[in-house]
Amino acid sequence: MKRQGGRCAQGMGAALNEGRALFAKDELFGQWLVTNNLSDTNQAERAAAMWAAANQSQFEQARTVLALPAALASSNSSRQRAAHIAAA
Repeated sequence: MKRQGGRCAQGMGAALNEGRALFAKDELFGQWLVTNNLSDTNQAERAAAMWAAANQSQFEQARTVLALPAALASSNSSRQRAAHIAAA
């Protein structure tokens, strides 16, 4: 699974959580992943998607917090450009 947007990752995570609930043993879950063409995803990405699906409100909050620095940087850059143009 390539990095995906929040809703898509949550959907994948929900499917993975359902599959995980079907199989208590890792080997059987691994076979389920292969059968459902999900074995090309690495374990960290699967775990993250599964967590996002199981903890939707925390996931959305984390996305908001993580997006804040980029939004602030963009805002500061716009202000700096405006100030430079005004000074010229």
